[in-house]
Amino acid sequence: MIIGADSTDRDEGNPFWRFSLTLYAETGVADACLALQDRYNLDINLLLYGCYLANQGHLLETGQASALDQYCTEWRETVVRPVRALRRALKHQAPDVAEKLLAAELVSERDQQAMIWRWHLQQSWQADAIAGDGELLRRNLARLIECENAPAAAVNDLSLQVAGLLPVTVPQR
Repeated sequence: MIIGADSTDRDEGNPFWRFSLTLYAETGVADACLALQDRYNLDINLLLYGCYLANQGHLLETGQASALDQYCTEWRETVVRPVRALRRALKHQAPDVAEKLLAAELVSERDQQAMIWRWHLQQSWQADAIAGDGELLRRNLARLIECENAPAAAVNDLSLQVAGLLPVTVPQR
């Protein structure tokens, strides 16, 4: 996942998008997300969503995690990842094209976050714990990572990086 500075004015009505922009801008979070994406091929939008839920005091149930992953699979596999792969392949041979593909990648990720938010609004949520609780964060991330068949160790890479940052206060627009 790459969130660009120019995307702060997009999807202002989506609290998850605003949360992601705020969290991603924190020191070390972008690097941790990109490392997880590269090392384990994880969907960072889903992991940011797990962080968002923990920030709100919500536990993502195993069935919900699986349903959300399935909901995002087609978009992720037919749009986001192919655009990213093409951008990376052309990064050195055709930097101008790669830059245009980066813009397309950002739009595809923003659109996936909008999909996740629409899915979120269809769910029933209750406050399960204290917002920003580290255990809640770890459990949400573990359930999402499990859906992508990544090693359990992947949970620690991101949860350790963001646990001290939650709860995140997102500026209202």
